Amino acid sequence: MSVTRLSHVNVAGADRGPMSGGSTPPPERPLSTDRHDASRPAMAGREIAWPWATGEMAQRVRTLAWERTPLGPIADWSDRLKAVVDLVLAAPLPMTLHWGDRRVQIYNDAAREVFDRRHPQALGQTFEECWPELVEVVGPIHRRVMAGKAVVLTDQCRTYVRHAGAPEDFTFTNYFIPLTDGVEGVAGFLVTAVKTTPGVRGGADRRASEAALRESQAGLQAAGDLVGLMSYRWDPTTGRLHWPPRLKALWGLPPDAEVDERMWLEGIHPEDRGRVQRAAERALDPDGDGLYAIEYRVTGHSGGSERWISTYGRMVFEDRQPVSFTGAVLEVTQQKRVEAQLRRSESYLAAILRQAPVGVAVFGADSRLMMGNAALDRFEIGETSSADPQGARWRAFRTDGSPLAPDQYPAARALRGEVTMPGVDFLHRRENGAEVWTRVGAAPLRDAAGGVYGVVAIYEDIDQQRRYEDRLRYSEERFRRFAENSADVMWIYDMAGERLEYVSPGFQRAWGIPPEQVIADRGVWIAALHPEDRDGVLAALQRVLSEGETVSHEYRIVRPDGAVRRIRDTGFPIRDTAGHIVQAGGIAQDITRDTPPTVYLVDPDPERRAAKADLLRGAGQRVTPFASEQAFLEVAGALTPGCVVARTQDLGAARFELVGALKARRISLPVILETSLGGDVALAISAMKAGATDLLEWPCRPEALLDAVGSALAGLSEVLEDEEATRLAQTQVALMSSREREVLEGLLSGGTNKTIARNLGISPRTVENHRARVMERLGAHTLPEAVLAAASAGVKPTRRGSSKADPG
Repeated sequence: MSVTRLSHVNVAGADRGPMSGGSTPPPERPLSTDRHDASRPAMAGREIAWPWATGEMAQRVRTLAWERTPLGPIADWSDRLKAVVDLVLAAPLPMTLHWGDRRVQIYNDAAREVFDRRHPQALGQTFEECWPELVEVVGPIHRRVMAGKAVVLTDQCRTYVRHAGAPEDFTFTNYFIPLTDGVEGVAGFLVTAVKTTPGVRGGADRRASEAALRESQAGLQAAGDLVGLMSYRWDPTTGRLHWPPRLKALWGLPPDAEVDERMWLEGIHPEDRGRVQRAAERALDPDGDGLYAIEYRVTGHSGGSERWISTYGRMVFEDRQPVSFTGAVLEVTQQKRVEAQLRRSESYLAAILRQAPVGVAVFGADSRLMMGNAALDRFEIGETSSADPQGARWRAFRTDGSPLAPDQYPAARALRGEVTMPGVDFLHRRENGAEVWTRVGAAPLRDAAGGVYGVVAIYEDIDQQRRYEDRLRYSEERFRRFAENSADVMWIYDMAGERLEYVSPGFQRAWGIPPEQVIADRGVWIAALHPEDRDGVLAALQRVLSEGETVSHEYRIVRPDGAVRRIRDTGFPIRDTAGHIVQAGGIAQDITRDTPPTVYLVDPDPERRAAKADLLRGAGQRVTPFASEQAFLEVAGALTPGCVVARTQDLGAARFELVGALKARRISLPVILETSLGGDVALAISAMKAGATDLLEWPCRPEALLDAVGSALAGLSEVLEDEEATRLAQTQVALMSSREREVLEGLLSGGTNKTIARNLGISPRTVENHRARVMERLGAHTLPEAVLAAASAGVKPTRRGSSKADPG
């Protein structure tokens, strides 16, 4: 049984001074297991496995199943670890190696007494497994050592109960020395236990203790060589300092130099000299604890570069008089440089975070806020958004609008080792009830072993941006609906690409060409322009792009079916934020139906042709005469709507060829034929079957001609009026809101106010209000009128029983 009592815990470096540079420390001595080849012991005529030291603990190290420990198989150990283990096993002093983040223990034969009844199970165990009762006491010390600080525990008393005999007390001084792995920093530490007697102030006991220390000096020297630790002595009665050669070299002194207090003080940086002297005076005070622990800068006697050292020691008193001092020195120049660089980096980071327009937060693994910058205050953050599983304050959505599960929130993913950047957009409800769009990104914080111990998160207020984007999407949706349903053609022409970037669906109704064809090939659009108007259209477009004018003009197009349409087009410039013209936009209207119809008069007799023209003009008709059917057919494809009055002299089967020619060219002009029938009813029927609108006996009476023309043009007007009504209905449907459109579709499917309300998840009263606005838009007084108008606009009913969610 053993009882541990800890007192006088001292950490080297408790008193720090300013940092002002220094030279690079000497390179570390390379460590390799190859240097042991010549001294490997043999057993039974064959070479034994590593480690090659003899003794109980060396054999236990060789045979332990290390693959079951955090260190892994012994074959995978690094050369640095093996070299330290060699030192531990060969040392005459009790030594224990703690290696890795788990602090796995390896100790030598001399340390078996320290472990007492925990031996031999302690070999390969972690410190927590072996010494659970000391974790809270010694844990802070271990963390300091793993951070690169040498630590000394003095007057550590242990009571051992021997198997045969009374309990026996021993006092130890333990030296904790950090060890690097040669690559990434501190990988473990070495604990060297030096046994002392309980009363070191008595002369005989002191001399016995000093003798024990001298006997252990060789082992301490080996440990010091490994980690750069140097021991020294100071005789306060003579002022003489006993320094090893390496310590003398730091002061710029030769190995054989005799060192006294004056030489020691002169080698200390002038700014630190007073502080060091005061620390030494405190160690000489018999009423104090005799401790001397300080870090300071050394400049030396030879004008060398500045170095930092950390030193620790204790004065021994007899009859209140200082009689001896033993201490240790560790050069910490590189560590100080790293600390200074870390302070500068932290200062830069703090300055950046203070100025950052976004909130920056650090959370622990429990989702609680650990730290944050000033900008984080406005986000009212106390924990991560993933710690709000009910969505009381934080809500995020997938692209389809469904809620995002809390385990997919950025912080939750970061704790699983994932990075979420630029982040996820949340609707964050603040304490005052206001909902603000906030973008949250997160990344894991990892320890040296790669484990995740926290989260760093970025919070960005995107409320204005999101609400602007929502308004823009709503505006674009309204524009898209209008453009898709409007009979007018909306277009955008890109100046840099010299191409049509956008053409609304109305283009196909007017031009007879799918929009994607003219978007893919500008030449298709140009080819559709009437040859006589093409140059003028291109010139007008150039005026918009180069001079920034808004240009309105009319021109003709020729559809693929040969029909000619008259277009009124208004083009305008589109500028970027710098005011430069980058695009042209426009609205084109098919105004063919607005043009008065024309009577195309075909008669080979000049006198009769002129007389008929005068007759028709006198009745208010527009007339364009042609001397022959051939002359008429040559331009028929470019003519505006109207009707044809043709007198044919051919009494054979070819007398109706004009009707057939127009039909072949897909020209929908009604034709009135004037010919000699001779009472032949069958001939009249043949003419009507061929496609003639009316048939007049030649020579016809003026009243008959006027009646026939009036009837043909009246039928044409009805067609044009139907087209205009359809166009207006399409425009009104395009201007409807999404909810009005849904109500209209429900009416077309035969739904009542109640059924539509149930399907849409709204009240019947709300449906009634939307229905009234729909009727008003369509200019309908009854439901059948509204249904006819909507059907002509291409609106289709919803399927019965379908359900749509309320968008808000």
